Amino acid sequence: MKMRMKSQTDDLLAVTEAPSRDTRLRLAVGLLSAAITAHQLALMQVLAYVHWHHFAYMVVAVALLGFGAAGTVLTFLRHRLLAHATAVLPWFMLACGLAMPAGVWLSQAAIFSFDLYLLFLAPRPWFTLAAVYLLLLPPFFLGGLATSLVLTAHARRAGRFYFASLAGAGAGGVAGFLILDWIEPPRLPAAVSLLAVAAGACLWRDVAPRWRWLAALFVILNLGAPFRAGDLRPSQFKPVSRALDLPEARVIAHRPAAPGWVQVVAAPALRPAPPLSLNFAGDIPIQPAVFINGYAHGALLPAAGKTAPAWLDFTTEAAALAGTSPRRVLLLEAGPDGAAAQALAAGARRVVVIEPHHVLARMLTATANAGNGPLAPEWTLPGVEVVAGSGRRFLRDAREEFDLIRLPGTGSAAGSGLTSTTEQFLLTREAVSDAWRRLAPGGALAVTCPMDFPVRHALRAAATLVEALADAGVRSPAGHLVAVRGWTTVSFVAYREPVDEKRATAVRACCAERSFDPLLLPGARSDEERNTYNHWPDPGFFADMDRVVTGDRQAFYRTYPFRVEPATDERPYFSQFLRWTSLRELKAAFGQRTLPFFELGTLMVALTFLQLLGLAIMCILLPLGRLGGPERRRVRLRETVLYFAGLGAGYMLVEVGLMLRVHAWLGQPLLAAGVVLAGLLFFSGLGSLCSDRWRPGRRIRMAVTLACMLAIGLTAASTAWLAPRTDGWNLPAQVAAAFALMAPVGFVLGLAFPLGLRHLEARAPAHVPWAWAINGCISVATPAAAMLVAIEAGRAAVFGLATAAYALAWFGAWSGAAADDRDESRG
Repeated sequence: MKMRMKSQTDDLLAVTEAPSRDTRLRLAVGLLSAAITAHQLALMQVLAYVHWHHFAYMVVAVALLGFGAAGTVLTFLRHRLLAHATAVLPWFMLACGLAMPAGVWLSQAAIFSFDLYLLFLAPRPWFTLAAVYLLLLPPFFLGGLATSLVLTAHARRAGRFYFASLAGAGAGGVAGFLILDWIEPPRLPAAVSLLAVAAGACLWRDVAPRWRWLAALFVILNLGAPFRAGDLRPSQFKPVSRALDLPEARVIAHRPAAPGWVQVVAAPALRPAPPLSLNFAGDIPIQPAVFINGYAHGALLPAAGKTAPAWLDFTTEAAALAGTSPRRVLLLEAGPDGAAAQALAAGARRVVVIEPHHVLARMLTATANAGNGPLAPEWTLPGVEVVAGSGRRFLRDAREEFDLIRLPGTGSAAGSGLTSTTEQFLLTREAVSDAWRRLAPGGALAVTCPMDFPVRHALRAAATLVEALADAGVRSPAGHLVAVRGWTTVSFVAYREPVDEKRATAVRACCAERSFDPLLLPGARSDEERNTYNHWPDPGFFADMDRVVTGDRQAFYRTYPFRVEPATDERPYFSQFLRWTSLRELKAAFGQRTLPFFELGTLMVALTFLQLLGLAIMCILLPLGRLGGPERRRVRLRETVLYFAGLGAGYMLVEVGLMLRVHAWLGQPLLAAGVVLAGLLFFSGLGSLCSDRWRPGRRIRMAVTLACMLAIGLTAASTAWLAPRTDGWNLPAQVAAAFALMAPVGFVLGLAFPLGLRHLEARAPAHVPWAWAINGCISVATPAAAMLVAIEAGRAAVFGLATAAYALAWFGAWSGAAADDRDESRG
């Protein structure tokens, strides 16, 4: 039986030596990898709309788990699948394409609905979440099975086929981002599945004639899938869901885009407004609301109401800016909220609005909108300029000075820490310093944050302003600060010049008229004055605020239960306040059921890591019983595990670390992800292609893994050194520089995996699919682990951990030294 299977395998290898078949097979592998990468991006967009952005980590983990599980299954069924590889490969690819939209459609059924908030309150949502995992897993499992089967059958030429896989994945990343700008989320999975269909079509000749009618049916079903796409049901807790639940609510405009799906919702009862003073006696008009991936992103003033919204004069920010008459105003990434019209009514001659969502900026300012004019009339007023781009990049590149710079809000008191894992580069200590340098003499810098309980946002906002002013050489930051507190928000204003008595009097009078409390104000008389109208239940809050502004801040940072020291460019997570060492204290104070809602985002990433790490270990250990006999004696299991686990974890850590660094560099997260996916995977593919020229001996593998460690360190240092020195470059030049930096590390990283596969194929062919399983399964938990490391220790630590992973791979190569030396001596 074994001789017959060996003969069939040899026949397969002989057939695939034909150049035309070889080319078609590599093209199919490339297209399949492109489909899988594009499908990951499509799922991220779909789940970011339906649930929350944290599912991005789960999508990557589910994809890698599917690849790892494919390697595990191939370990058990290696002989049978290799004997029929030519026949089953096109079916795996076609089924992969069909499973992409099918999994998303099934997950939208009512029986599979769950909400992130409910995971910590009842056990049932966990089973539902597991079911959603299983529904989304098949395309990655089938794609991984097809790819691993090809690499197993062609392990002697692994470099060529691994190059096709990596190059296809890089191309799929670029194609995926382009598709996001053209196709709405409900149709995305069906659209990207066509790449998998094309992969199967490359192997059409391998389908038995009597079964081609069934293959044609698969193709027809895939081609028709985009036309049968249904609607997506957002979580009941998403803002867009609450808006659409209003009577007569309807979507009046929508556009797909890589930064997020834009929807404009109108309803007779929809009257969005920021938190206002309870003294406001006017009317809030009906206004359409703007949502990006289901998150609120502003409201549109009525077409006839181009004058200043009266209700904005009753916000805490307006009170904190009392006595100010700015001529040039900069609004950073706040969305359409009436602030531009308010600034013009207050006497501003120029208002610059920075909107990072390029599609939204064009959509809201377009003059032709079904004959009704622009959706955002305030953004088309004379004197208003809308710039589509990153606010941080504008602060670095602009030379213009402004009298008022408004930073984006820091979140919501009801946000439950959902933004804790989001990079907020406009709210770091360095960003505030950049904004301070763009202030004209007499200018002001404003930011508003929620009054959450326990207090976190307000303390960190104050600490960030104080330390940024100290960095700028301000001797007494407290004399430049004003903070006004309402019933749910607090607004901070840092003035370029010290706050004089005239301004303090104006702020105090405005607070009295609107029932706000002056939290920070030079000459504030007592804590009673700071807690007159909006009574705060914790009197220690005022002492904490004073310690941040005028006391020993470092000692306060160390003793406060939450992290409230300023976020930095190295750790740009403004809304991440969790201090792991304080969990027991917080649990005792607030109860176990309440604790998760303080920092839900970070806890979800940590929980995802633990969940998927357990699944990964299980998939790695399952095949051990099958790996016996002489092959097991010739290759130490420790060698295989350490080498391929180190490669899997290390590569993903480098990828995530580069995405974080390039995001800070280019200022656009999706552009950064596209650049890294395309560049790193392409150059890794070139390295894989060149690896076929070298004999995969112990010394070569040890040298390559050592080169990987050196390249990672040099890349981390180079990106940190080069990024601030390219601030004046245009975007294409910066992208070209990022590609150039990724070329050496990508090339070297691409050598290690195919060299290891060829080494195993020569010594223990049965271990090849298991190595694929190890590599994929260990990669499962790595993205979540990388985020936790970046949050806790900074982005540089991610590269340090990647270096440690490749050191593990080096040790794995070294541990097989005795066996290799014996073989070399015999040879």
